[in-house]
Amino acid sequence: MRLRQGVVAMLLAGGCGGDGDPSGYVLLDREARAAGISIEAPGFQGAPALPVALHADEKVTLKVPGGAPRTIAVRPGAVAWVRRASGDVEYADVGVQARADLLVVDADPTGARALAELLDGSLWPRADGRWSIQAPDVLDRASFLPEPGGVHEAAPAMVGAVATAASNAVGAVRIEAAPDERLERFKATVETTSAGLVGVYRSPKGVLVIDAGGGFSLHCGQTRGHVTIDRGRVKLVPERGAPRTAIVVKDGELVVDDEPFTVVE
Repeated sequence: MRLRQGVVAMLLAGGCGGDGDPSGYVLLDREARAAGISIEAPGFQGAPALPVALHADEKVTLKVPGGAPRTIAVRPGAVAWVRRASGDVEYADVGVQARADLLVVDADPTGARALAELLDGSLWPRADGRWSIQAPDVLDRASFLPEPGGVHEAAPAMVGAVATAASNAVGAVRIEAAPDERLERFKATVETTSAGLVGVYRSPKGVLVIDAGGGFSLHCGQTRGHVTIDRGRVKLVPERGAPRTAIVVKDGELVVDDEPFTVVE
């Protein structure tokens, strides 16, 4: 399924915005860090794998080897994602374009588990070999944390990825600091995937987002969790409370506990 560009932002912006916090985040991707790019802000200089929370009025300088230092803006409630060896900066509004409760991590299993424990979050593997860590306000929690060994990169979980990254979606059991044998068992069942469900759905009551990391957000983030599929049965498993059963009526239509949802084309 395809989503019109910007439709996620339009749907979620109404009544689902941030709380006016003047802080924003700067995050370097793996390629930028490997190229020697670093950031400098009052009281801080470095190239962390985890996000850095900064106030919008702070001067942040991007240092690119072989190039002149560049000042980048910190936007309140947004991630400034520094990408590639060229240091291109892409912005994503937290809670609209990037999930506030989910971080995508490239790490070995030990590093992923250690980071999930530091964040007091839930951990499960993705079909693309990376990990999803879910915790409230995960960007804030991750900021200035000591980086566990084996963590190579953290990336925002982009809501817009539902349009382009369905191949990375997983129908997964949730794994809390999972032992390696449970990870192997999960990999053996990845063919039961939620990729076909990835998208933005609308009902008379609100919006359901099923993202490319196997997570979901229901009614402007009032309920969040992950999707599981077992022998064709789809369940939305929230962080708290009982799972909700989703029935696939036909392509683009779901019924969640008697509430009908239609995909936004």
